[in-house]
Amino acid sequence: MLEYTYEEALELLTNNLANAIETVDSLDTDLDFIKDQITTTEVNIARVYNNGETPDWNSLLFCHFSPSLGINSCVTDVREKRKAQNADAAK
Repeated sequence: MLEYTYEEALELLTNNLANAIETVDSLDTDLDFIKDQITTTEVNIARVYNNGETPDWNSLLFCHFSPSLGINSCVTDVREKRKAQNADAAK
């Protein structure tokens, strides 16, 4: 068991509190970003559905968790795959 003086304990707890507050702020920011990404994904899935496309849902979900790719590139990829599949089926 550790023993601290009053000053040491106060300093340690103050630092821990500051770190915890910083972590909570960072997590709140990350959560807001994720909520925005979910909303964007839902809107884009609805747009694809309303256009009569049959998307590759695995690709859309993959892009949902890959912000660097962006949802628009995923929808484009799905459309390109669909066109290629239709062209292969027509042959």
